[in-house]
Amino acid sequence: MLFEGAIRNICVRYLIDHDPDHTKAVFVAGMGRSGTTWLAELLNFRNEYRMVFEPFYHERVALAVNFRTHQYLRPDNADPHFLMPARAILTGLVRDEWVDRFNRRFISGRRLVKDVRTNLMLGWLHDRFAGMPIVLIVRHPFAVAASLTSHDHDVDLEAEFWSQPELVEDYLQPYRDLIAECRTPFERAVAAWCIEVGVPLTQFRDGGITVVTYEQLCTQPVEVLTSIFTALGRSFDSRALRAISKPSAMTYSKPGLAARWKEGSKGIVGAWRESVTRDQIRRGLQLLQSFGLGALYGEDPLPLPDGLTKVCLQRAPLPARSSAAP
Repeated sequence: MLFEGAIRNICVRYLIDHDPDHTKAVFVAGMGRSGTTWLAELLNFRNEYRMVFEPFYHERVALAVNFRTHQYLRPDNADPHFLMPARAILTGLVRDEWVDRFNRRFISGRRLVKDVRTNLMLGWLHDRFAGMPIVLIVRHPFAVAASLTSHDHDVDLEAEFWSQPELVEDYLQPYRDLIAECRTPFERAVAAWCIEVGVPLTQFRDGGITVVTYEQLCTQPVEVLTSIFTALGRSFDSRALRAISKPSAMTYSKPGLAARWKEGSKGIVGAWRESVTRDQIRRGLQLLQSFGLGALYGEDPLPLPDGLTKVCLQRAPLPARSSAAP
């Protein structure tokens, strides 16, 4: 479009976000490479929301300087170093080139916040910003691991997870040896998936957020989008389906994805099988079982029947602890 650059500049620099009620925000979370951007774009297919892109990324957003990558926060944490910037983000006060890079609204009173680094603090967001709808999207761990490793991303489990004492105390302690035994980038990616998915499923074992899978969104879009829109207090609009096969802004290979969509949704969800070896599948399944997530996914690209329900029922709640603010 001739004026697209000028319109984007206006939407970034001069936007008006006029309703500072955090319940007017919808929060979309998920591990990186799980379809969070795609889901956010589907929910915002009519451009009804101000799109707030990954605002807790401390390397890009000055307001998030106190948040580390994959920050874990206990739900009762009242530290203002976290609370105040989060409130500014969720109430629309944040203004940032990175955050507003995909925003296409000049005036808005509602926000759609999408972030891939917040799975471990969803319990905190839920408790500290009560009433804000949260949608968590989960994708097959082998698909996520294949995508990460194909782009030379190797998860540093020590730096990102084990270096957080409260996370270790509340969740990771039983898995010390298991994490140490992850020798390859693929194994480390699957272990990271188990942590980033396992913690919120533990925190919300009794509900409180909407959890959907990438695979069901691909193969059963009407059912999944209807459930999400219902949770948001909206009616399903079939026009959202027009954007199902459209590659998201963060898709690595848009032509490749478009070609796969022409072959059908099952080709999309099973594409990872072309690059994952039998040994990787075997080792990945061992990790899922050891982390208590084996009922969710197996060798098949689709999630196992009632997997989310089974996993949530099996998971013990995290211990209640106090977190003193400095």
